[in-house]
Amino acid sequence: MNEIIPCKLCKLSFEASDNQQKFILESREKKMNFIMLNCSNCKWHTDYNPTSELITFSDKEIHWRTPVSRISGYVSYIENDEEKFYGCGESGFIWLTKERFYKSIEEIIAKYPHRNDCYIKVNGEWFPNNEEPDNMEELIETEDENDLEDYVVK
Repeated sequence: MNEIIPCKLCKLSFEASDNQQKFILESREKKMNFIMLNCSNCKWHTDYNPTSELITFSDKEIHWRTPVSRISGYVSYIENDEEKFYGCGESGFIWLTKERFYKSIEEIIAKYPHRNDCYIKVNGEWFPNNEEPDNMEELIETEDENDLEDYVVK
């Protein structure tokens, strides 16, 4: 799988094309820390640091599909002076840790294989799939009612 690149303009992530991945690897070998790549979402160019070993997209800029059955909303990372958590504004569900949030993603994929189209895993990190099927919300509506008794997933 090719690297997931954060677009600084549209704030969406995209998977590097094979040509872009080759360019990234060549640039990394040359120890370059700045290249420009064409975003497949907005079609504009975005800067990228190929020497960075980790994806540089901040959790604050990512919006994942909620990993709770029959919920088609999105989760954002919330951080303020008092707390940090992953939360879905539509449903009210929150995850206190990244590990538990990622586990919920893996559980929903195991239970509903179509949910695999909502996420991409790169270097152990889960990212939203910006190319999920157009009928994903309809597929989510076919899922069983969620059986979570607490809105705080610990």
